[in-house]
Amino acid sequence: FSAFRRRSLVAMTARTPLDQEAGKPSSFLSEPDVVAKLLSASYLEGGTEGHEKVPSCFGDGLAGHVYMLSAMSLGVGVFSLPQVLTSCGWALGTGLLALFAVVTYFTGWETLECSRTLGGVFTYEELASKGLGGFGLVYLTVTMGLSTFIGNASHIETVGDMLGNLMYWFVTDDPSGGQESWEMPQWKRAVIMTILLAAVLPFCFQKTIRSLEWIGTLSVLMVCINGFLFIVYCLVCCARGENSHNLPPAVGTDVKAILKALGNICFTYTSILSLFPVLKEMPDRTKAKAAFRWATVICFLVYLCVALLGCLVFGVSTQENSLYNIKAADRGFFRVFWLLLVFTITLLYPVINYPMVVSVQFLVYRGPYSREIISTVGAILTVVLTMVVPHISDMFSLCGSLGLGSVVLVIPSLVYLAVDPANLLSAKKAMAVFSLIFGLFIVTVSTTFTIQSIAQGK
Repeated sequence: FSAFRRRSLVAMTARTPLDQEAGKPSSFLSEPDVVAKLLSASYLEGGTEGHEKVPSCFGDGLAGHVYMLSAMSLGVGVFSLPQVLTSCGWALGTGLLALFAVVTYFTGWETLECSRTLGGVFTYEELASKGLGGFGLVYLTVTMGLSTFIGNASHIETVGDMLGNLMYWFVTDDPSGGQESWEMPQWKRAVIMTILLAAVLPFCFQKTIRSLEWIGTLSVLMVCINGFLFIVYCLVCCARGENSHNLPPAVGTDVKAILKALGNICFTYTSILSLFPVLKEMPDRTKAKAAFRWATVICFLVYLCVALLGCLVFGVSTQENSLYNIKAADRGFFRVFWLLLVFTITLLYPVINYPMVVSVQFLVYRGPYSREIISTVGAILTVVLTMVVPHISDMFSLCGSLGLGSVVLVIPSLVYLAVDPANLLSAKKAMAVFSLIFGLFIVTVSTTFTIQSIAQGK
């Protein structure tokens, strides 16, 4: 282990010709800050010189920082939450949403405390390497690579299915074949996703993706608009008396479904990934904890409104993508926003692909044309994965449990337990142990039942 750690640290501090020209130490994260600026991801170049400000439509104050922290979590995964509550039971599901909000806020607090203890750490890479050594750096790289790859696949699968639905309606004037539900044959969906990926793959070959600076904010805006319209539609259905009378129980009895749902919920709580980019921009970093707390509260309330209303209005018939619960006859107004959502999430692919490429370059190969090779292979594997995992709920759960469970829960807790000088019996250390065990439970148990669900085709 010691030899492995030394080799990892040597690799981390080695210099490449490109880095020598710039006069900077090399690192597998020594790439431009494009991802941080667009999506507030955790892959950042060390130091603050030359770092451009993270864009925010709310300015540089507390509201702007709360927005940037919230924006990282608000994605298409929110539309799978109503079915999560249907699987778990509306009361238990609500409790799990609240539990994840508390635990992920605590791991964010741990991250900020470790940043201070370690002498001003401003990247997730630095946090993992200084707190856990070479093992932490490799662990972070692997889990971040898995998270971004599976996350991209889940996004493409969602929008590919939605685009197929829109195309069918446009050509036939018959929404979803006359049915409220929608299920496209796998090979047709694979063709659509291949076309979408072919359209955005050239962006993946660029060393920087500044031409897509605007897509991060626009994608969040589209998710928020579609989420708001979904909430309004649910309320209108209640006012019309069209809500389902076949409601799920308060507490579900399918243990396997509940354990799988943990990964799905974890997929939605990712504000911690934008913590360091926002922290670097804050003139008063003492407000970082308050900003993260408010961001967590906002995300929880958004998730609760969408999930609880969708679950109680549509009952046991709630679909994987709850947008499809909107009746076919009522979809006319929504389709333009669905199309914009497809457009923005598709253009988001190169942005999320960026840290995945950097991870693979560090772990496997960083030679000539490595970016082009990794991106092309990644796109092919994305299509393959969507065919192997045809249900988006399974894809969200796999990403949340296998990848993000480590990034969001396990690594911050491990670092905190390793570097914080407080007594192990203190309340904070006890909470850190709980968050670590909770994260490991999701990584192992939830992943196991998710893979079992995929294998059984459920």
